[in-house]
Amino acid sequence: MDKQNDYTSYGSHYSESGLWDKIKRVAKKAGCKVIYAVLLCWYVLRDENVSNTDKAKIIGVLGYFISSNRPGSRCNSCCRIF
Repeated sequence: MDKQNDYTSYGSHYSESGLWDKIKRVAKKAGCKVIYAVLLCWYVLRDENVSNTDKAKIIGVLGYFISSNRPGSRCNSCCRIF
């Protein structure tokens, strides 16, 4: 996988509470498409039929979503993942 698209390194930023806090905080600004994609990822993550490799990737993407949008960064930076 291209290092630019390797979001698994963001897995350490993921937590259930962090995800819900982030969704509550940015839902209106991020928009329906981003929140819908995040929720789809979360539902897939909970599916027991999904491989651990795919779950690790999803955790990385959700961790990126949680850690992104710091002061000075653009909200759209996480939209390209989805």
